Amino acid sequence: MTADTLRWMLDELRSGWLEVAKLPSSRGGYTRVVVSQNAPWYQELCSRHLSRRRRFPRLRTLIKRRDTERALVRMIAGDRSGVYAERILDVAEWAEKTM
Repeated sequence: MTADTLRWMLDELRSGWLEVAKLPSSRGGYTRVVVSQNAPWYQELCSRHLSRRRRFPRLRTLIKRRDTERALVRMIAGDRSGVYAERILDVAEWAEKTM
């Protein structure tokens, strides 16, 4: 895996995020509509690392966007140690196949 792939991943992470809008529904109330989505590789990363806490009824991810961005910057500079780096390297191989 190359630094170019990591730069591409960092650019995608910085340029895209999940955005949802509420539109009036024909039945009254509102309907949520996805305006833009996270990068596919980031969605895959989050789905691989879910937290199943009893306090929250729905699944939540262990991945934090800010920490992912920091790890990518460090990895581009050559430091590929740490938990996030290991997680990102696994998904980077997946992302290279889908590019």
